[in-house]
Amino acid sequence: RIVLEGVRGPLTVKSLEYNGTMLPWRTQLTDQDIAAVLTFIRGHKDWGHAAAAVTPAQVKLVRATTAARGGATWTAAELLKVSDKQ
Repeated sequence: RIVLEGVRGPLTVKSLEYNGTMLPWRTQLTDQDIAAVLTFIRGHKDWGHAAAAVTPAQVKLVRATTAARGGATWTAAELLKVSDKQ
């Protein structure tokens, strides 16, 4: 969701506060591109990550379910309302 639509405003991640803007990549990157970037970040062991790969099919599903946002960037409050199953 964040890679597709971007995010703005304050966010707290692992007790660290961030306050800025990440631009959206919905129109610039393909599902394959986004899956590759997210897989790299999620699996980068030097950064302490070991999460599963992201597939283009997963990105396609999120792209479809968030299309109605019309390019509106996410906020932390909105993202916290999204279920893990969405």
